[in-house]
Amino acid sequence: ASFCFGMATPVLDGNVKRVLKRWHACPEANDAKLWLLAQQAIGISGHPADWNQAMMELGATICRPSAPDCDVCPIQAHCASAFDVAGSAPRRKKTPVRNFYWRLALHHCPERGLWLVQRPPQGIWAGLWTPPITELERAPEYAPCHIHILTHRRLHLYGVVCAGEPEGDGRWIADTTRLALPTGIRRLLEKRRNISG
Repeated sequence: ASFCFGMATPVLDGNVKRVLKRWHACPEANDAKLWLLAQQAIGISGHPADWNQAMMELGATICRPSAPDCDVCPIQAHCASAFDVAGSAPRRKKTPVRNFYWRLALHHCPERGLWLVQRPPQGIWAGLWTPPITELERAPEYAPCHIHILTHRRLHLYGVVCAGEPEGDGRWIADTTRLALPTGIRRLLEKRRNISG
């Protein structure tokens, strides 16, 4: 509308939102408030197309998400947040990584393969097949066989070779390539080829 017909219709992309929030020192402003501010500004600009282009370029090149270059900003004299980091949009706190310590019971029979159980339908590795897992309250004193990284989770896997018949629901799997195994389990088994066969 502004570029083709010269209409005072503002653009409100991510860059423009950031400029407006800093310009007016309102980092928590919602879209309704930002649309109002954008409309007021473009309404008195006199050149809607140039104004929209300038706002987008300002956000992309100078008023960047991190380290805004206020020294060269053409509106620094009018910006309520100029040279003030606190006026920038608030950064989201990083979700801390949680550590899980799992002991995996590795039952292996040359004739029958590897003993696997199906994970519950919810939670980590939902519905996939793994050796029996016991969650540990704390890390053992020895190093894990494998550490697998998930989003905000770090799984420390301790593969323990078990003798005798396994207990609980499960099945012997001769060819694990035909089953949906988590990547972390496959990595652990690759490291223990003498167990996985």
